[in-house]
Amino acid sequence: MDARGPLLFNTLQVQKNDERSHVRAFPLYLWFGFLFLLVVVYPAGTDNSLRHTYLERTGDDKLLHTLVIRRNGNNVETRWIAPEKSYFNLCDSTGDTLEWRVSDKEGEIKGKREGNVIQLEGVRKGKVIRRSVEIGGAPWFQPPSYALGRFSKSQRESIDFWTIRPDTLKPVKLHAKRLGKESVEIETGAVAIRKVRISLTGLLSDFWAAHYWFRESDGLFFPYKGANGLPGTPVTTIQLES
Repeated sequence: MDARGPLLFNTLQVQKNDERSHVRAFPLYLWFGFLFLLVVVYPAGTDNSLRHTYLERTGDDKLLHTLVIRRNGNNVETRWIAPEKSYFNLCDSTGDTLEWRVSDKEGEIKGKREGNVIQLEGVRKGKVIRRSVEIGGAPWFQPPSYALGRFSKSQRESIDFWTIRPDTLKPVKLHAKRLGKESVEIETGAVAIRKVRISLTGLLSDFWAAHYWFRESDGLFFPYKGANGLPGTPVTTIQLES
């Protein structure tokens, strides 16, 4: 199925068991669910901008997000547009973030990687922000849904990466692990997908985890499922609408 065509989802047909339906939450990551919305795979060999719509559900609440993806030379630009907030990302072909920008009613923050340092600057709530974040040689995946789509198609079993919390602008190191293949039913039939588990690193790995899936054929981000809060918080699901 062409990634540029409409993908109208029925209810996700992934069987549930204890491991698949239970996602432990860690309050530090209330922001984390939105990260999965930031990017979908840009098809190789195309130059036109692509637009995708994702539907996020948490309990009875629903929110639509618009994604615009454009190739820029050997890199990929992505924009996530939501009410009163937008995100811009520039990634290389492996998904490693080169530049990042978040704009909302509180101001604008820009981030740029320079070697092993992320330089952050901007204005938030009238306060000037200038900050250097050391991340060593590990990748920076500000849009994990693009970078880990590349990872899902690789031969690597796991990877550690950094991401920046947009609310506090603090770095967080996360661990991703490729799991098994599954199948999801959409209107055009069954699609093979690859499951990836995201967790904290080290001794904190048991305190929070979430799962999301990528199309096996091209790494396109499919659904996400995770609790973005304390135990008992309604599960958030994200699915591609068009």
